[in-house]
Amino acid sequence: MPRFDGDGLSFSFKTATETVVLQYTLASLQEKQALQLNLRQGLRCVLEGTLVAPEGKRNFEGLDYENYLHRQSIHWMFRPERMSNAHCQSQSFQLISTITNARQKAIAFVERHFARSVSGVISALLFGEEEGISEDVIEAYQRLGLSHLLAVSGFNVAIVCGLLFYSSIRFGVTRETASWWMVALLPPYILVTGGESSIVRAGCMGMIVFAIGALKGKLPPLFAITAVGLAMLVLNPYYAFELGFQLSFFNVYTLILSSRWIMGRYTSYLAQLAFSSILCQLISFPIILYTFHELSLWSLPLNLVFIPFISLLVFPLVTVSLLFLLLVPMLGAFFVLCSNTVLSYSNQLLLYLAQHTRSWVFGEVGVWFIGLYYAVIFFILVMWERDGLGKKVSYGWVLLLLLVLLHYHLPMFDSRGKVTFLNVGQGDSILVEMPRHSAVYLIDTGGVVSFQREAWRKRKKTYDLAKRVILPALKARGIHKLTKLILTHGHHDHIGSAQTILTKFPVEEVIYPVGALQKQEEKEVLQTALERHVAVKVVRRGMSWRAGEGMFSVLSPKGEEASYNARSIVLRAELEGHSFLFSGDMEREGEEQVVASGQPIRAEVLKVGHHGSHTSSTEPYIKAVSPAFAVISVGRRNLYRHPNADVLDRLNNQGITILRTDEVGDIECMLEKGEVLRWRTSSVK
Repeated sequence: MPRFDGDGLSFSFKTATETVVLQYTLASLQEKQALQLNLRQGLRCVLEGTLVAPEGKRNFEGLDYENYLHRQSIHWMFRPERMSNAHCQSQSFQLISTITNARQKAIAFVERHFARSVSGVISALLFGEEEGISEDVIEAYQRLGLSHLLAVSGFNVAIVCGLLFYSSIRFGVTRETASWWMVALLPPYILVTGGESSIVRAGCMGMIVFAIGALKGKLPPLFAITAVGLAMLVLNPYYAFELGFQLSFFNVYTLILSSRWIMGRYTSYLAQLAFSSILCQLISFPIILYTFHELSLWSLPLNLVFIPFISLLVFPLVTVSLLFLLLVPMLGAFFVLCSNTVLSYSNQLLLYLAQHTRSWVFGEVGVWFIGLYYAVIFFILVMWERDGLGKKVSYGWVLLLLLVLLHYHLPMFDSRGKVTFLNVGQGDSILVEMPRHSAVYLIDTGGVVSFQREAWRKRKKTYDLAKRVILPALKARGIHKLTKLILTHGHHDHIGSAQTILTKFPVEEVIYPVGALQKQEEKEVLQTALERHVAVKVVRRGMSWRAGEGMFSVLSPKGEEASYNARSIVLRAELEGHSFLFSGDMEREGEEQVVASGQPIRAEVLKVGHHGSHTSSTEPYIKAVSPAFAVISVGRRNLYRHPNADVLDRLNNQGITILRTDEVGDIECMLEKGEVLRWRTSSVK
């Protein structure tokens, strides 16, 4: 389906030989309105433009878009010259296109009739479309371990099929005929709800159940789910990499294998629901940890409440609301009001809990560690089924707790230091990890510069570097808190994401350069730090501190500088026998003063000042530092044309190895005493 987001348009289309993804920036509001009116799935179009290879992984913990498309058998992106001159014509009737176009109209219908704050959640529950949900709400569901509730699942299929099946019987249709109707209706329902792996699994299982019922046969559920899983993997082996597929099948297998002893041992419906939820949480959490690197303590109790709340109240309520809107609009308006109220309050509750709850952050581990988790979980389940909640099960729970604690503290056993230059585009963000995480510093946070745009051009969701790049990096490394957040100066490309870091992640101290505060943004950042009881320390030339065996010295500013770039904190670090010089945005005048000050400035690694601008990295400064490596943090195709060609020539003439974030993505330097520096990049093409 064509997706319009501000001035962006995207969709995939089939050529004679392959599928290609189209991305296009709309030229005018009139063009957007015309395409929204006429562009739909099923058209046959002739377009002129350029084929572009998809971009690889920009960050260690970021999306590998090239691989993501490859798993859908897509290898090219297409950028048309203009969409207004596209020659499109309708084809003969196509069932799939008709169904998916009807789905798009239904989503638009929901957006028109329900409150904007809840329409996205309703579209997700009914049609598997999450695009309309606000970023804050999605983040709240994810942080609290409830994101699976936003996916169309087997319970949705059960409610819809049960409603249609028993209504048909009520009107005199035989059970066999009603069963075959369900078999025929489930494939379109899969398409209407988005065709994600979880709904494909549930829909196929439903078709098997109804078909077997109509034929009066019997089929073991374990055999049926295995057949469906294998068939899906044969048709698309890349399903195995989808989180929805993994969680869906893991949970269903667990419930099928455990249903007999749960039903036999616990007669109360609430007890059955509680223990089923605990089982699903238990079997899911290793995959959740492996994927998101964090776990909320609220996850289990909230699932116990929200699974029945969403499944038994919200989903039926919004379904009835939609039906009455179509059949009896006046009555439908009442149910819409009820739906808006219920979902609005539940969203507010989740947002409040997400803002006032700290998740446990776990580092990235190998698949072998996840295997250990499942070995212990298997032991718990076997003992639970065999002996109930006895002594042997308690041994398993203790073992699982010890494994969780080991996972939580694993980074503290790492004796290596790391310095990672994060690829944040046209900005700076450097993560410094001391051995065993005795101290962790983040130098600058990057920041996306936004320009004033017309209302129709604005995207639904803004790109937040902290949420997309920095926070995932911190969580994957098992960092529980930042010892220091060092903000070199007040420009947006250095402190633009600081607000998000301060509100979303524990920080002990903010380091800021001496000088008067002139920009509103830097005042707000420091005010946020104070409100959250984070210490703020102002530094100037001559100050220094130790962290374990590491030494950090402030070379600039003095406090008399006029410009923001001249006020940049310039920091020299000695870590594990290696030296680094972080130059911030210091320019020629500052470089001359640092060289003339007589302070030690030689360093093995130089973070090139001001993104390689022609106003910095003078030849005397480079010779005085005499680095073996120079790292340039810079955005691809940036408006400033950084880095400057003369700067690159000066570095090359000194025989310095240059590493650029716009070319290789994240750049990590591994530090070990007595060892040469080892480099790793995320390898953007």
